[in-house]
Amino acid sequence: MTTEQEKLVNQLLEKYLAGKCTPAEEAMVDEWYHQLTAGEENLLEKDRAFAAQAERQLRNQLPGLPAQVIPAATRMQPLRRVTAIAAAITGILLVYSGYLVWKGSMRKQAAAITAMNTGRRELKKVVLPDSSVVWLNEFSSLEWDENFNDTERGVKLSGEARFAVAQHAGRPFRVQAGTTTTTVLGTEFNIEAYKDEQAIKVALLSGKVRFEENSLQHQPVVLLPGHMVTYTKATAHSEVNSIGNAAVDAWVEGAMVFNEVPVEEAIIRLARHFDWTVQWKQKLAAGDGTTVTALFRRETPEQILQGIALTNQIRYRLKDKQLTIYGTD
Repeated sequence: MTTEQEKLVNQLLEKYLAGKCTPAEEAMVDEWYHQLTAGEENLLEKDRAFAAQAERQLRNQLPGLPAQVIPAATRMQPLRRVTAIAAAITGILLVYSGYLVWKGSMRKQAAAITAMNTGRRELKKVVLPDSSVVWLNEFSSLEWDENFNDTERGVKLSGEARFAVAQHAGRPFRVQAGTTTTTVLGTEFNIEAYKDEQAIKVALLSGKVRFEENSLQHQPVVLLPGHMVTYTKATAHSEVNSIGNAAVDAWVEGAMVFNEVPVEEAIIRLARHFDWTVQWKQKLAAGDGTTVTALFRRETPEQILQGIALTNQIRYRLKDKQLTIYGTD
């Protein structure tokens, strides 16, 4: 574009915003705006390529350029209110500019996330920027971003973890697990939140926590030490029970812990832990309330399986890492 044409662009925009355009000039911008809104339902998705195209389309219809590039429909287009179109064009430019800033900010934020993960039979100790200590159980992940230690401390958990939260007045500590949030000020607690299991459980060891479902359709639950809240995903129902002297976090010391785990999920956990393949000849009864609560420290894999099977009358066969479940007696 020549310098002269750039001057024409600026002059037209100044006249348009000042309400001094001729009907032909107004119709020109009106046609451009009409084509823009009619043909682009999501203006910002096309990013910079879209902005460049829109600019070319406007400039090609300005005075001083070849007449043949101005569509005939332009001269017959009904006029819209000048102020409405001016505001719309200005708004498009401002929103687009803001979108680019927001997009760059989101890219920067996404790149600043820290994640810790564990695999099969792997435990990991994580010290957060605020000195809180987290132990991750196997097949678990913990995420936090660069703003963690500013005004609010927040992490995202998938799997199981034991937290020893450092006390910082005025800076609550929040753990997001699935659709739930656990908020603490300074305490020790254990969370089970495996994606493929039907419940999320928070057991409080010391201090105080508030547990809530993120939709805010249910009242938050405030836990006291020695109690556990079980949130059932399918029904969005929460239930609080005493854990007594149960060592729900003994897995940190290498034990295998089942803390009111449904029988079928307990078998899946066991198979995942020891890298067994499970074949179900018959699914176990679901929804009957039968759970496994047990602690295994020195038992062999076969002894753990046998203990769960005998207690729940499960018929099974284990051979060459192939676990076949025949159902219950």
